[in-house]
Amino acid sequence: MSGTNLIHEFIKNARERVRVEFMNYRGSDVLNLWVYYNDDPARDEWKPSKKGLSISTDLLPALKEGIEKASQKWEKENL
Repeated sequence: MSGTNLIHEFIKNARERVRVEFMNYRGSDVLNLWVYYNDDPARDEWKPSKKGLSISTDLLPALKEGIEKASQKWEKENL
């Protein structure tokens, strides 16, 4: 993997978005879940914040399992 490969983006609130992307960092492939912000609504410029998670792609199966468990628990408790 080279550069940044945007996979998905969703709106967190009026001023923030979350981006899911793959990138190569110091020779290792990582998954980023990062919050971007826009401090000037008149312009469409999104900047990375200090809030985010960057993990090795080797940990994707564990992350997926955790998200699936959280989703199942949420669905069970909120239906």
